[in-house]
Amino acid sequence: MKTQRLIFLFFLLFIVVTAKSQKFKIESILVDACVSGGGSTACSQEGANEMVRFRIGADTVLISELFVTWPNNSFRGFCLDKDSTDDLTNQLNSTITTTCGILINPVSKTNNKLPPNSNVLVVTSSDMCVDANSFSELSDTLYLIFQKKGNTAGHFANYNSTSGIRTLKIKHTPSGYISEASYNRSLLVKQDGTHGAEDGARVDYNSSGNASYHNEGCKAPVSTMEIDTTTLTKKHYCNYDTITLKCNYSGKYIKTFWNGANGTFINQDSLIALYIPSKDDSGKINLYVNIITTCNDTLRSSLSTNIVKIKQPLVTAIDTVLCFNGDKTFLIGDDISEYNYQWIKDGSVFSTGTYNTEVTDSGYYKVVYDYYACYDSSATTKIIIKPIEKVLLSIVGDTIKCYGDSIKLSINQSFYSNEWYFNGNIDKTNNMFNYGSLSGEHFVIVHNEYGCTDTSNAVNTQILSLPLEPTVLSPIVYCQNTQADSLNAIGKNLKWYVNDTTSAYLNYPPIPSTTIIDTSFYYVSQTNGICESKRSKITVIIISKPNAMITNIEDSIICNGDSSLLSATFGKNISYTWLFNDQPIFFQNNLYAKETGYYSVIIDYNGCVDTSAKQFINIKPILNPPVANNYIEKCQYSNNFYLNAYGDTLIWYNDNNHETTLSTPLVLTNDTGVFNYYVAEKNGNCYSEKSSIIVKIKPLIKATPYYSRTVMCPEDSVFAQYDRKRNESIAWKINNITISNDQTIYIKQKSTIQLIISMDGCVDTSSSQLIDVYTLQPFDAGSDKTINKGESYTISINPIGLSSCMFEPENYFDYPYTFSSECSPIETTKIFITVEDYNNCKMQDSLTIFVKEIIKEIDNTKELIAPNVITPNDDGINDRFEIKNIEFFEIKKLLVFNRYGNVVYSNNNYNNEWGGETENNDQLSDGTYFFLLTYDKGKELKGTVTILR
Repeated sequence: MKTQRLIFLFFLLFIVVTAKSQKFKIESILVDACVSGGGSTACSQEGANEMVRFRIGADTVLISELFVTWPNNSFRGFCLDKDSTDDLTNQLNSTITTTCGILINPVSKTNNKLPPNSNVLVVTSSDMCVDANSFSELSDTLYLIFQKKGNTAGHFANYNSTSGIRTLKIKHTPSGYISEASYNRSLLVKQDGTHGAEDGARVDYNSSGNASYHNEGCKAPVSTMEIDTTTLTKKHYCNYDTITLKCNYSGKYIKTFWNGANGTFINQDSLIALYIPSKDDSGKINLYVNIITTCNDTLRSSLSTNIVKIKQPLVTAIDTVLCFNGDKTFLIGDDISEYNYQWIKDGSVFSTGTYNTEVTDSGYYKVVYDYYACYDSSATTKIIIKPIEKVLLSIVGDTIKCYGDSIKLSINQSFYSNEWYFNGNIDKTNNMFNYGSLSGEHFVIVHNEYGCTDTSNAVNTQILSLPLEPTVLSPIVYCQNTQADSLNAIGKNLKWYVNDTTSAYLNYPPIPSTTIIDTSFYYVSQTNGICESKRSKITVIIISKPNAMITNIEDSIICNGDSSLLSATFGKNISYTWLFNDQPIFFQNNLYAKETGYYSVIIDYNGCVDTSAKQFINIKPILNPPVANNYIEKCQYSNNFYLNAYGDTLIWYNDNNHETTLSTPLVLTNDTGVFNYYVAEKNGNCYSEKSSIIVKIKPLIKATPYYSRTVMCPEDSVFAQYDRKRNESIAWKINNITISNDQTIYIKQKSTIQLIISMDGCVDTSSSQLIDVYTLQPFDAGSDKTINKGESYTISINPIGLSSCMFEPENYFDYPYTFSSECSPIETTKIFITVEDYNNCKMQDSLTIFVKEIIKEIDNTKELIAPNVITPNDDGINDRFEIKNIEFFEIKKLLVFNRYGNVVYSNNNYNNEWGGETENNDQLSDGTYFFLLTYDKGKELKGTVTILR
């Protein structure tokens, strides 16, 4: 127990000593700093903007105790000037966007001391470019120190494809402690993660001093988070592995969580977590740890690894059944060059290295894929051996048959399936028997349920062709009771039959009987010794003597130019000869008779002849067409009339083809146009040619004049107007006297107006209109009136019977459009009064108002006094610019000016009415204005007045 305590105490002492001895540790180097390219020298020199971040240990360190050995360039010491370092620190602090991030200048804030456990950032020059490398994401407290300016060349080595180690050392001079960090310049990366040269290249160091290479663009190396990749035990993980993740973060935080890729995290909200890949993860994946600091700022870092996703093996067998021992098949997997293959039969490996393999035995087979020690196996494929029985083919019964018969074929047993072949083509399937109806070779291919096959022996069938049918003459026709001949046919070994169904036959040809009118049938065939031909059919027809008759007569009496249809007995194989007056004229069964005379027909049916009786046809003479007036003209709306023609029995038509009525047509005159009528004379069924009658109904244009008024005012006039519709003639009559043929006339007195319209002989006189004149009531404006200047006089008009009244000149009246208004003339004026009654008739009268001048006596003892302030707010006090004693003077004019000299108000007869408005009654703004009053023949009163509201 004492030994354990000693060991524990020694361990604690070791930790304390180690912590004391480690003064600081380098955590990050900004190797390839950005420059903004601005106007200053610092913004174009990378060597003035490189940075190193390190963390102070358990003891305070003075800036003056530090010495830096750069990979390139010499150390110039640290800048301890408060003003310049404060200015730079303040500028950089203004760019930070996080809540808690802050830069502290230890020169001015901590008396050049770097506190224990503090983060320190070294900038390679106090002449740095503030906006070159961003501090906006700083979320912690960072102490900022600067090397003295003067070095503009780089302190580190940027990317080079040739491997090269560069080492930075920071020494604590009093204790001799040195923290150093090395990097390989060929491993520096661009922002896309590939090796290469690009501004922003940074090297970070974990707690063990291992370097990792990053590039986040133009950012200062302010991050203090790292992911411990030592927990990654393999370079490649299978997609069924579980990956251990660890993040080292020394700052304070509220929350942490992992994300990225498609898999599942265990302990996702912890700095140490597990990741299980998903089935979709494949190749390189990025996993991220996110730290939400106590300032609510989010820090983010990542690591990358590779996930191996094995393709699910799929095996294809060329054949899964081997039909005989010694057969072989192939198993085929996926051809992927990176994979290793193991072929397994019944649990044991029998082949490796290739994606396919040959199989000759039955068993259970599968393949296993191996890629980066990740494995997957296929489903099992079963291979079996199933031989098939031998098939034999034979003929059942006769081996030779005639055409139309068939030969039966059979195999020795039933199989899972089969195909029958005839002359190399499939003929039938899945049957033990087949029938051959043609000559040729037959064989069978059979199958068992596993797809194994066998082919039978071949057999031949022979089918003989039938002889041709005998040649015969058919049909054969005989007249009743005539002598018939023996039947005849061309062929060999003839067999005669009395019907087509019997098998009994005669060896000699039969002789038909002619005693009965009938149709009978005989059959004959020929043979070649084995096969008999089809039977030829002979038809024998026994007919009676024909009876010639004219079976149809349309009419025995016809009109001239018409014809009558004659029809004879109809039948097949009958010939016809028509005779007119015993002379042959036609040879069909129908004839059209067009002449007067006798018609007869001779018919011949297979040598049986008969002659019909004669038929007489009579043709009537031609009728003459009726006599009629063939052209009639009438005006529209005239009396309706009947058409007329001379003849015995008349038939009327409304066109040239259709009969309309036997009565005489009545022609109506309402519609205009040209109408055609036809008339013919009738005698029985015969008609004469038609006579045509043309009726023309000419349009009558109605007189429809327009009158502006039908009652007019005295001494007024109205007008009447008619617009021509065609080329009609017009004539106006006033009181039965023709006065004009113009389209418009004017009427000035009471009159009766008539308009006469004529065109093409059709005249309309139906328009007549009385124009009357209104009677006006008396109207008097009154007598003349004399008033003094400045007085007014009211004029009133009796409104009874009147609709309106107007006084002129309008500017002398308060209400010039009423029946009573006050008049205020400034000089003698003639007043005109115009009234209008409800018939729109106007009357006018006038009167004169004489205005007398009054001479004002001027009182020279009075003085004009103008106010200097007015308050136009309608409170009754100082609302107007009221000049005292104005009534004792002859006022000519008042002008008011604004401060720019513009006239804002004027009045030629001012009488204390101005209240601070313009001539348009717009309110003037508050302020001081100038006025000029002219009075008594050129005298002036000037001054200022202030408007206050």
